[in-house]
Amino acid sequence: MTLQRSIATGAALAAALLVTAVAGLAAQQRPLFEWRGRVDREALLVMRGRSLELRNVSRVERLRDRPRIVDVLPRQDGFVTVRRLDGRGRVDVVEQPNRDNGYTAVIRIRDERAGDDGYRVAAYWQPRGGRGNGSGAWDRGRDRDDRDRDGGWNSGNGGYSNGRGLLHWSGAVDDQVELRIQGRDVRALNVSGDGVRDVRSSMDGALPRRDVALHVDKHQGRGQVDVVQRPAAWNGYTAIIRVRDGRAGVGYYDFDVSW
Repeated sequence: MTLQRSIATGAALAAALLVTAVAGLAAQQRPLFEWRGRVDREALLVMRGRSLELRNVSRVERLRDRPRIVDVLPRQDGFVTVRRLDGRGRVDVVEQPNRDNGYTAVIRIRDERAGDDGYRVAAYWQPRGGRGNGSGAWDRGRDRDDRDRDGGWNSGNGGYSNGRGLLHWSGAVDDQVELRIQGRDVRALNVSGDGVRDVRSSMDGALPRRDVALHVDKHQGRGQVDVVQRPAAWNGYTAIIRVRDGRAGVGYYDFDVSW
């Protein structure tokens, strides 16, 4: 066999192996939906079963929401990955579907520039054991860690709690604020509006340095209080709670976060 023929044969074999590997990965990936819409600052796509809900947006943006559901999100352990087809910001999977959160996937779109921008996002599901990456984002090249194996996202209307710790928080909120919890440290970061005032908080037990599910119990407040990020190794075991008031003026909130 000549050297040229040997090189050609080796190249053909390598190409065939690559095609087989890609085909195997594609067979594991199940398309879930494709979404088009405009985002200013941040929006959440929340999928459960065949339902896809858009959150953290105005009524006008909801009317322009254009989802195309391809398949149901299975009620079994797996991983959701997302591909940003259009848009200038970041798209990440912040909660993976699992038994504790009712097999709900949460995808966050973050547009940090002035004004809004058009986005087109495609989401896929694969059974546990497939390969992904650490953020659930298709356009990054690193492997997935184990941070999403037993997430605990919930909307504050009931859910799973480990019963090992509690944060009680109250304060006046104008528009949107994020509470970042790490260990015993709790910080309120302004997302939009005039921020917070008259804040009072107390903690019974530190947020542990391991994966835990979170539960929000809202006692007072006219808007939404949601868990948008659970503690895991990739984020330094930091939890993020989003308070979204959404009405004119300041709203008073009082709630517990337990784990």
